[in-house]
Amino acid sequence: MHTAGKVFLGLGGAVAVFGIVMMIMGGSTIGDSFDVENDNAFEGTSGQFNTDGSEDFVIYIKDDIDCTSVTVTITNDDTGEDHFVADEDCDKAAEEDPVGFRSIGLLDWNYDRPGNYTVTASEKIYLVSLWDELGGLAGGIFQALSGAGMIACGACFLLLGGILALVLNDPKEATQMQTPPTEGYSKD
Repeated sequence: MHTAGKVFLGLGGAVAVFGIVMMIMGGSTIGDSFDVENDNAFEGTSGQFNTDGSEDFVIYIKDDIDCTSVTVTITNDDTGEDHFVADEDCDKAAEEDPVGFRSIGLLDWNYDRPGNYTVTASEKIYLVSLWDELGGLAGGIFQALSGAGMIACGACFLLLGGILALVLNDPKEATQMQTPPTEGYSKD
């Protein structure tokens, strides 16, 4: 087998294996994009949180709580307006909800006023930035797609290496034959 074929086969195998590992790692991070209990802006039944108005928030509760009986108000301290929008289908488990939690609503999309907000809830709630949630999801998806691209690249290298291995021959050294001079031969 020619050296070029060996090199391309080796590179193709290494790139394909790295792509598979990257794709698996990216796929596994999609479900674990964020941690509701540690990556929240507010946690509890009452209190205040401050926002600059640039983020959108999803409100979660624990999975074992009946979401239809939960009451939540999120009031802007300056205007007195309630910006909580309840999810009317909260009792249906959503695939995109993190394990152990259920989305019960969100902060009104046009709440864009920075400032303090007062939270009052009948059960412990978690306010999570929608962009944190989507950022982790997008990162996992792009990592998985990059892994798929690397697998395709590795497959091309493997194909090219296979073709080179079949088509190219190893250069063989030229064979020189030496014959001893014969007796009685003369040029005259």
